[in-house]
Amino acid sequence: MSLKEKIEKDCIQALKLRNQDELGVLRLLKSAIQNKEIEKKAKLKDEDIIKILMSEIKKRKDSIEQFKKGERNDLVSKEEKEIKIIDQYLPEMKSKEEIKKIICDIIKRENIERSVSNFGQLMKLAMQELSGQAEGNFVSQIVKEELNK
Repeated sequence: MSLKEKIEKDCIQALKLRNQDELGVLRLLKSAIQNKEIEKKAKLKDEDIIKILMSEIKKRKDSIEQFKKGERNDLVSKEEKEIKIIDQYLPEMKSKEEIKKIICDIIKRENIERSVSNFGQLMKLAMQELSGQAEGNFVSQIVKEELNK
């Protein structure tokens, strides 16, 4: 079963169970996926859907920061619940050690010099390999650490 089909099935289940919180998030995800399919004029693969899900989580994390600044703890908890719902559909994220190992392997394999000027090249290769398994800003931080050694 594809990721899109799983989201649609869970949306129907949430509707039957009258789970409004989950239903709202799943409808939003379905809408985001449908909009991207219309934009691309093609069916999305699971990798593309994972990118959409990660984008939605990033939006919510940004909102949480803003709500914390505004001392709106009610909205913070709402956003955190939504993140947990979306997180169910993402593959398990790699740990810092696993990401570091992959980046070191890329440096050896591609024979990349450990210099800050090679950040873009290494970042591009790392994100291709880690697609959907790590957040970009986390990978960026590790890439910088490795290039500054």
